[in-house]
Amino acid sequence: AKAIEIALRADERLYRGVFAQSPLGMAIVGPDFRIFDANNMLCEMLGSSREALRGKRFADFTHPDDIATDVEMARQVFASEIPRYTVEKRYSRSDGEYMWGRLAATVIGGAHGVPAHGLNVVEDITRRKQAEGRAGDVREELERRIDERTSELEDQLAERIETVGELRKTARERSQLMRQVL
Repeated sequence: AKAIEIALRADERLYRGVFAQSPLGMAIVGPDFRIFDANNMLCEMLGSSREALRGKRFADFTHPDDIATDVEMARQVFASEIPRYTVEKRYSRSDGEYMWGRLAATVIGGAHGVPAHGLNVVEDITRRKQAEGRAGDVREELERRIDERTSELEDQLAERIETVGELRKTARERSQLMRQVL
């Protein structure tokens, strides 16, 4: 019995350590979607203390445009309609800025298979989203330049075609004039 107790304590320390020191933000939420516990990384990502996050719902700091999808997916996972979900969404930080996160969420079973808690794991993907935005801006600028240059070339081609037409007309006129003279 003593050995089992020691092993359980060691496992508890291990799992607590994984939760506390994870390089990803993690939160345990209740069936009411309120945060029961959050790790240091999630607190750092959101610029909030653990105490400030406890009792809040993720919807409290999710961008308004992303709330409906997230809440519906959370409802489905807690209703055991789906086993897990992943979504990219924006989080409102305590400083008023938004960060992008990739949320993976699932439930942790309780007694009789009823979901007792949810596990949310958040990866900060802000830099990736910013890079994608810059790449999109560059692509749009390149497309604008291509359209502009294509238009310039079409105009130049039209001018040259017109010049060639005028030269042919002049050559025909000379030819007719030469026939008349000869």
